[in-house]
Amino acid sequence: MGKKFRKALLAFIDGIPDNKLEGGLPSIQKTIYEDENYRLDMQNLTTGPPKCYNIQVQVNRHALFTSARKAGQKGATVGKVLVPVEEPWTAWAIKETLKQSCIDFGDQSNQF
Repeated sequence: MGKKFRKALLAFIDGIPDNKLEGGLPSIQKTIYEDENYRLDMQNLTTGPPKCYNIQVQVNRHALFTSARKAGQKGATVGKVLVPVEEPWTAWAIKETLKQSCIDFGDQSNQF
């Protein structure tokens, strides 16, 4: 996909308000945060051990720029993190892990 896609994706993650990631994540499927191109979704709780929140960054179907729209047609998950329920992470740790997951996915898939 390209540099614009990666840059916008990493900026999206940096822009997630800390209060959306700290102080209790939802335990049901729910969008935690979104913009025009991407969304941060709580997918589910893993069954264990340890039980974790399965949080994913996905591309919106009607993203503003073409490369994101192409990925969004498939409902693309471009990064994820498993956050232990019993040992909550800081917003910074979640964002850093999500960014690394997105970079790794892009490098391995050559999609962005």
